[in-house]
Amino acid sequence: MTQTPDGPRPGRPRPDGPQPGRPDPARPDLDGGVPDGFVVVVLAADSPVDRDLDPDRDLRGVLQGSEESGRLLEVLDRLGGPPTSRLLDPAALENARRIDALLREVDPEGAVRTHRSRTRFWRIDLRDGRADPERVAAEIAQLPGVDTAYAEAQVARPPGAPAAAPAVMFAQDYLAPAPTGVGADAAWSRPGGRGAGVRVVDVEEGWRLTHPAIVAKNPSLLPDAARVNRDGIGGFVGDHGTSSVAVVAASGTGVRVLGLAPDITSLDVCSHYDATTDTDMHVSAAIDQAVLAIGAGDVLLVEVQRLAAGGVLPTEIDLADFHAIQDATTLGRIVVEAAGNGFRDVGLWRHPVSSKRDGERRLSNDGSPFDSGAIMVGACWAFDNGVGHGRHADSNFGARVDCFAWGEKVATATATATTADYTTDFSGTSSASAIIAGVVAVTQGLNLAAHGVALGPPRMRELMADPAGTPETRPTGTPPTIGYMPDLGGVAAAVDALPAQR
Repeated sequence: MTQTPDGPRPGRPRPDGPQPGRPDPARPDLDGGVPDGFVVVVLAADSPVDRDLDPDRDLRGVLQGSEESGRLLEVLDRLGGPPTSRLLDPAALENARRIDALLREVDPEGAVRTHRSRTRFWRIDLRDGRADPERVAAEIAQLPGVDTAYAEAQVARPPGAPAAAPAVMFAQDYLAPAPTGVGADAAWSRPGGRGAGVRVVDVEEGWRLTHPAIVAKNPSLLPDAARVNRDGIGGFVGDHGTSSVAVVAASGTGVRVLGLAPDITSLDVCSHYDATTDTDMHVSAAIDQAVLAIGAGDVLLVEVQRLAAGGVLPTEIDLADFHAIQDATTLGRIVVEAAGNGFRDVGLWRHPVSSKRDGERRLSNDGSPFDSGAIMVGACWAFDNGVGHGRHADSNFGARVDCFAWGEKVATATATATTADYTTDFSGTSSASAIIAGVVAVTQGLNLAAHGVALGPPRMRELMADPAGTPETRPTGTPPTIGYMPDLGGVAAAVDALPAQR
């Protein structure tokens, strides 16, 4: 979710020049991400040890006495007894159990078919370098009693804030009518068109919640004893989160930017940073907590990506994150996810360790078991001199990406170590996914006002990906690589045409 300088980078293509090509679709892109030193082990659903939910027992303690798990114990012994723990702490474990129960209520057959409870996920700590996490994961994945295993990938740290902007009201051209922007005015004049009745939660790790641009929404950090707002801890500045939520919902007297959905019912944030261990990889726990804090039809913005060998990837390459997102959409929450700034075709991505149940893991929006149900967002260049919107040079792309929005020159709130500020260049798939989260909140508000019910994730994704939106500027005869940018004028008309009940 990189912030880029204002204007083109040297050597980077603009909408009026040649666009980046697509990799050879016959060559899968194998990449498990840059290991963080942990191996994540997912116990088989039918394993007798899976029923042991004692939060105080380590993996060895759970496996003791199980004949089926003897080979996994042998591996742990050969590794010298590395520290092990559940993926989730006790509070997050209880949230996962609540998610499991809700899934059984709303979709018992689907939950059995596609769901992986986070209660079955464990971490083996190899950060001391005693063994290669990728090799250990590949071995463990084949053992009896194990569903799969993988070397956990590092979470990418948010970039620093771009330069502060002068103290003026900003032109927010990404709000302009299509084809320049997303056409906010076409929705704002209509009932519900400013997001009324919709709740939004942003998942990342730091925010300046006292910023004047968002304080009117009384933003709340979802409480957890370990996962906290990282802003101000060890020099960390919550500028990125501040920028994201302001794009969605900034409002108030004297505020120099206006969010796409300034009338949303509530704005909450949920952190994946654990202060007790100074680690930031607790994304699935944060998603589960966010899901339980909102309802069907509400919006969950996931501004997280994973470091990978060939450039960053969306966070759902992590299996726990994928299933947390998939469970969220199964339960009716609308998840908006950044595609990431790795300049990669994520439709070609494959995990190097296959699952016994699913085979070769991939990213998909085709309704298969590999489809998380999230709206995945790519980034475009700003509308420049009437040329159009080419794919931003840093944006990931491919068949998995559903839609796009501006990836540069986005005016919004930001923060420094000491002040609340503003910027005119929040960028990358960070700004793009925040814009789409705002468009989703507006669309949901329109539908609630028109029909009295909330749109579900599949229909909302269809509206965001509708080819009636603004197309990506690309060479003649080449297929779309990041989809279309929603046009709220067309979306509002589509909402009017929907049946009274969806």
